[in-house]
Amino acid sequence: MILKAKLLNIQAGGKNIAILDDDVASLLGVHSSDRIKIAYGKRDVIAILNVASTLERDRIGVYSEIAHELELKDNEKVESAGFYQDYGTQCCGCDDPQLCSKRGRR
Repeated sequence: MILKAKLLNIQAGGKNIAILDDDVASLLGVHSSDRIKIAYGKRDVIAILNVASTLERDRIGVYSEIAHELELKDNEKVESAGFYQDYGTQCCGCDDPQLCSKRGRR
């Protein structure tokens, strides 16, 4: 899904955090704390998702870490994929993929 970046100018202590409107999150099949992939040009990041009801539906709010890593400016178009799952050692970035409630979800 193509969305316009909304730079929030908030730092998250080194974590990649993004915010989607709750209706858009539902369309993508994602929930708060899921991981999503955000791509801009040839770069991409995996972000922890927060969901809000006050964000415009065509926007994705990005914290400063994402804006810096992707070299984004406000209103630039990015592509956001739904639930991201690394089939390596961890399923969602948690410490115990064996017990993770998100294991197997796509």
